[in-house]
Amino acid sequence: MSKQLIASLFVFVATPMFASGAAGLTGSYKLHSSIAGTDTEETCSFSQTDNQLTGSCKSDTGEIKLAGTVDGKKVTFKINSEYNGEPLTVTYTGTIDDSGVVQGDADVEPMGVTGEFKLSPATAAPQTLTK
Repeated sequence: MSKQLIASLFVFVATPMFASGAAGLTGSYKLHSSIAGTDTEETCSFSQTDNQLTGSCKSDTGEIKLAGTVDGKKVTFKINSEYNGEPLTVTYTGTIDDSGVVQGDADVEPMGVTGEFKLSPATAAPQTLTK
């Protein structure tokens, strides 16, 4: 086989492998949730290694750790918390688009409550230029 043919085959075979991991989520995000008629805003920090997600989300009530996975464009992460002293788990399942925004459904167990969410890359604060 010629080197050119081998190189062409590598590009053809490798492209789907790289495309399936294209949903890199390492960074800072704004999480907007609307669950059971309650809207919340949090700032989340994600770290992605291969298909595993770790990180945390901060709100005015504190900081909570998260863990999840990325499978192609499907993103799933869970936050374990409590409500009125009882443990609960919020599972976020969504799809990432080409701009890095993840949207989907949120399920709260054991309460059986559902809602939706949007996870958007955080933008840097505008900088004021001084002379």
